[in-house]
Amino acid sequence: MGLSYLWTGSINGVKLKIWETWLFYAILVDLGDAVADELSLPLDRISLEMIYRGLYHFFVVHQKG
Repeated sequence: MGLSYLWTGSINGVKLKIWETWLFYAILVDLGDAVADELSLPLDRISLEMIYRGLYHFFVVHQKG
């Protein structure tokens, strides 16, 4: 998520980056839950890392139509 490289030193910028990361994680867990429901598996059997990596490939295919 890029937390190791902050582009700002202000407290508001740091807080914004932390909230952005938490929000993205919440969306990723929700997406993982939807995948688990679709596959009839428990959520702990779904890899959130693989879902995160798959988002890039989905975006590329979506851009190509």
